[in-house]
Amino acid sequence: MEKTEIMDRNTVTLNGLAETLRAHKRPATAIVSICFLLGAVAAALLPRTFTYSTTLAIGSLSVDRDGRPVYIEDPLSVQAKLVNTYIPIAAQQHPEFTDGGRSPPGVEVLTPRGTYLILLQSRGRPSDAGSISDLHAALVEMVRKEHSGVTDSARLGLLSSIEGVTARLQSVDAEDAMLRADAERLAQRETRLLEEQARSKALLDQITEWQGRAVTKEEGEIEGAGALLLNSMATQYESRARELRERLDVELPGKRDAVLRQIAANATSRRVLEGERATLQSKQASLQATKALALAARSVYPSGPSRLLVVALATLVGVGLAGLWVAVRSASPALGRPPATPVAAPAA
Repeated sequence: MEKTEIMDRNTVTLNGLAETLRAHKRPATAIVSICFLLGAVAAALLPRTFTYSTTLAIGSLSVDRDGRPVYIEDPLSVQAKLVNTYIPIAAQQHPEFTDGGRSPPGVEVLTPRGTYLILLQSRGRPSDAGSISDLHAALVEMVRKEHSGVTDSARLGLLSSIEGVTARLQSVDAEDAMLRADAERLAQRETRLLEEQARSKALLDQITEWQGRAVTKEEGEIEGAGALLLNSMATQYESRARELRERLDVELPGKRDAVLRQIAANATSRRVLEGERATLQSKQASLQATKALALAARSVYPSGPSRLLVVALATLVGVGLAGLWVAVRSASPALGRPPATPVAAPAA
């Protein structure tokens, strides 16, 4: 019986809480209102910070057999250099970052998977936009300056190779022009030899006809002086005809075939050289320098904690404090009463 009475005195019921809340509604409301106002003031005084992002594209040197670019450096290597070397150096080179006791804005270096991009991110107030832009520009310039030596060397090598192939093509074209001129001269010579062969044949036929007319009807012999002259002329033109046939059938075809073979070889060499030059020019076109695609671009929305969230959290804290105050007020009358004196049982 005594234990039950003590438990009743120390127990806070929901009905008691409700009665206390109704009785002390104004103080509880005041606690919540004060916390709400404090949260609103804190949210109003909270500085607005934004994220400033710079996208750095790593340059390429050439393309592989599958047509994919061959980049200057792996993004993870560039990320390590930025974090360990370039960012500390850039922060030292810009003392305005630490003016007024402010610490330099931090730079987060990200490497999106599957790309050859470097993402630099810094968070700061709008008044820090100029400093962040200068810092990002300095980092981009450090990476670009290191990569420019590689790209310049590759560009000079490609230009030298292209000039060499072009010079060889010009040599092949000059030789081809000479060969075609030789082929034209051979064709003209063949025409002249054919004309001369036709004239020699006509003269030989004429001499044969004269020899037939010079034979006497009675003796069937050629007269002495005329016969000797005609025989000499016939021998001379027959020899010339044999010489012309040899030139037309053997000498000229051999020279013409040699010239044509060399022209065909030059055409093959030209195709090979043009293909080589096209490959070099494709590599030259794929040679891209490291550059910034976007420099210190500000985010659309603030990156700091939301002001509404701050106000909501402050209001929840006020509700919790008000509830705690109500619970304490509800329990205080029961806890403040002195313990009841036990009544002795009447003697039997």
